[in-house]
Amino acid sequence: MKRLFAMLGVSNGQTTTEQQKQEQCRLLAQLQQTHNLHTRQCILDKMMTYNLLQNVVVQDMEGHDLFLEGANLERACLQNVTLTNVDLGQANLQGAVVQHSSLPFSNLANANLQGVKLYQVNLEGTTLSGANLKDATIEHVRLADTLLCHARLEGAVLEHVDLRGCSLLAANLAGAEMRDVRFDETSVLPDGRNWTSFADLSPFLDGSAVTGQD
Repeated sequence: MKRLFAMLGVSNGQTTTEQQKQEQCRLLAQLQQTHNLHTRQCILDKMMTYNLLQNVVVQDMEGHDLFLEGANLERACLQNVTLTNVDLGQANLQGAVVQHSSLPFSNLANANLQGVKLYQVNLEGTTLSGANLKDATIEHVRLADTLLCHARLEGAVLEHVDLRGCSLLAANLAGAEMRDVRFDETSVLPDGRNWTSFADLSPFLDGSAVTGQD
């Protein structure tokens, strides 16, 4: 490990944790300063290789068409971030916090989002099929036209969430809570039926209440 960080220009006299933090900060500063797509991808590749995205804090950044498949973003914090068409398939975002951000038309298929906290986030058109959202807190989030097929939402809390055009086909909603969620006739329920104003969601939630549904 010391040799690895020496190659990155970090002092061997520091502990591994200190080295990782210093290198994470250095690369993150470079990431936020450049607007060149290729350069950004190279920086992200290096951070993924050396597991420097865990616990990362990213603020006020824009980007698009980035490849982060399988990245470890456990307990990361994203704030005021706009990332369009980003590949986060199979990424680990367990315990992450994402707020006041936008990740439309991105890929989060089979990602681990257990315990994630999403607040005022735009995920329109994003693929979340097979994603683990168990115990997630999802508030003021736009999930319109998303794919949540076979997603795990057990124990999740969805409040003020736009689910118009969203597919929840075969999704597991056991114990989830829904408050002020919005569906339309193009929304697909876990049993494959389209939502109607007469739809009863409580069987999918194992009896948990649905309030403010429209």
